[in-house]
Amino acid sequence: MQALQNYIVVQTDSKRFISYLTIKNVEEYLPGPLFVRVNKSYIIPLQRIESISGNEVKIGSHSFTVSRPFKEEIMGK
Repeated sequence: MQALQNYIVVQTDSKRFISYLTIKNVEEYLPGPLFVRVNKSYIIPLQRIESISGNEVKIGSHSFTVSRPFKEEIMGK
């Protein structure tokens, strides 16, 4: 999921959805053990993480930079 101001983009394997929600609102609805916020703009599913290297998380061909405030939570999960 990607934040775009007051909108959220949800990318699935086959579709892309856009909704009028903030990333903070979406984060409250998601089951905590299954998803993790990596920076101020992205929430990703934990089961899809392929590798973590330094401050970068990879899912397939996509890389996400992990912000300092969220790194400890990711490593804990």
